[in-house]
Amino acid sequence: MYYETIKDLPHILQETLPTDAQKLYLETYNRVWDESPDMEESSRSTDAHQMAWDTMSAAFTKVQDSTGSHWFHNGQEIALESQSEHEHKKSFLERIGLR
Repeated sequence: MYYETIKDLPHILQETLPTDAQKLYLETYNRVWDESPDMEESSRSTDAHQMAWDTMSAAFTKVQDSTGSHWFHNGQEIALESQSEHEHKKSFLERIGLR
């Protein structure tokens, strides 16, 4: 399956990856798809997804913190700990916006 836009990507990718990572995934997937027109469709799709994931995960790093998983472009400054520490210092009512 060829993906026209990032809105065509599987929902899990749209929900978890930043836009730049989705674009890289899409471009890589479609390039691999185009380069293997003689392959069986399921193998072609599997290969394209694997290469797209490998390319994206080489360019982006997944960081886990108390708020969940976040993907960052390699070289991007990551300041999750200080934000997370700040959130923990707030009361529950402040965190949900009632104070």
